[in-house]
Parts: sequence; C-alpha cells; structure tokens
Amino acid sequence: NSFLSAFVSLILIYCTSTAEANQTGVTEGAPALSFYVGIGEGSFGEDPHPVHGTQTSDGGYVVGGKSLDAGGEWEGFVLKVVPSGFSGYLDLNVPGEGNQSYAWVKTFGTTGKKDGVNNLASVEDAVFAVGFKSVSDGSQDACLFKYSSVDGAMLWEHLLSESSNGLSSAFEVVCSTPDGGLITGGVYDSAKDGLEGFKSYGNPSSGKAFVAYYSPAQVSSSVAPFSPSWRKDFNASLTVKGIRPVGKTGEFILLTSKADGDNAPHLARLDSQGKVLWEKTYLTRAEPT
Repeated sequence: NSFLSAFVSLILIYCTSTAEANQTGVTEGAPALSFYVGIGEGSFGEDPHPVHGTQTSDGGYVVGGKSLDAGGEWEGFVLKVVPSGFSGYLDLNVPGEGNQSYAWVKTFGTTGKKDGVNNLASVEDAVFAVGFKSVSDGSQDACLFKYSSVDGAMLWEHLLSESSNGLSSAFEVVCSTPDGGLITGGVYDSAKDGLEGFKSYGNPSSGKAFVAYYSPAQVSSSVAPFSPSWRKDFNASLTVKGIRPVGKTGEFILLTSKADGDNAPHLARLDSQGKVLWEKTYLTRAEPT
C-alpha cells in the first residue's frame, strides 16, 4: 500500500551476502553494470565528496556534495551528466574536451568558509539543491537553490536564516511531492561548529529538527520564496534524516534522529500541515543515517 511504499523508501539497508567464488564482491543474479563514471577535480574544487544524486526529467542525472575551495574549506557543488551512449568505466571530461563529458557543474559558497549540498530533487525542468551556506557571522544558514536542468543556470536562492546570530541551520533532505511542491527537513539552532562531519556518515553535533513545505506555486515561480508555506519544529529530535510523501494522501512519513541518548531513530506520520498523527522511537537501534 502507499504507506508501506513511503516507509520502505526511507530505509537504506546495508547487508552482506555471499560473494561468488572469484571474490569480486558481485553476487549471483546481480544486475549487469550499465556504466560507472569517475569525476575528476578540474572544474569544481579538490577532493569532491558527493553525498546524493537523483535523475532529471530528461533522463540525465545530477549529483551534489562538497569539495575543497581555494581557502581549504568546503564549497557546495552540483554536477549533471546525460549518459547518452555511456557504457563501462568512464572518466568524465570538461564539456568540449571529449565524448564522455558532464553537461554542467555549478558551485557556491565563500572561499575559506563551510558550504555544501546535502540533498537534491528534480521537478519538471528544474533541479533543487539543499544544504548550508556560510553567512557573515561565521555560522551557516539552510539554503535552497533552484537550477535550470538544461544548462545549470541558477534561477534563485533561498536562505532559511537563524533567528539568533552565531547559530547554524541546514537542510538535510528534500523530496518532491505529488502536487509539484517540495518537502524538506534538517537541523536548526546548531552550534556554529555543529555541522562538522555533517553528511559524512554522521549527525550534526547539536541542534533541533525542523520540517518545511514549499508549495507548487513557490517551486515553479521565477522568484525565490520569502519563507516556506509552513514549517514545524521537532525539538526532541536532532535532525531530519528522511521525509517522504505517503502516496497522494497529502501526508508524510518522517524519520528523525533523537537528540538525547544514542540518537535513536524516531518515526512519525504527519498530516498535510505537519501535525503528528502518530510516532514511535526505536530505542534499541543505533542512529539512522
């Protein structure tokens, strides 16, 4: 049913299985490799660290994450490939320098400060990247960027600013909704250095969770939204690890990491305005990632 599908889509299970005798790590019955792309450092900083990817409406793919800027700190990047004719193992070239090339790449941030992409969503011919961007006081604000999927042009930028100076916030997840909107989640009221290691297989070290919804009109607009259509805070949780629509009901299934103890997984079902319909904490499990 639709709830089960939404619930399962939140869960990434790492499992081990018996490898074939040749020790390749590929199990019997695994699908064949279509293509594998290696992305160099030439156009978007050193040591690129992608953390999420999604498919675009034209059959391409976008990946996003963080790389090192000229000041030795993080910058956010989004890169798109259109894998027409791709096969086997490839190294991508700068567009115009070979047949196997990426379509476009965009970076953002301030040299010497921390910025990054945490998650991506595609709606029609636009790509939405969420993460965090450094501001003047040295902390980070949650940021939402809208790019043209065609050429990577930035159409608008939206910052969800903290109410208090010196605290940080970040979007950790974004997902398109059946009505053409966006449901997002992340952390706010985090210490200035609370995002260290964020999205590198861990939780932020401090803060509280929030969920924010952007309407179809806001998503399709050529002007950045001033604020979300609605926002809900979950002060007993540290951050949002995942959120998905439950079919076309208008409701959502939410996965957070609890703020106390061992950051236990917390699952909740929300109505169309973010009100909690039911919730459960799994105290015997480790933190969700």
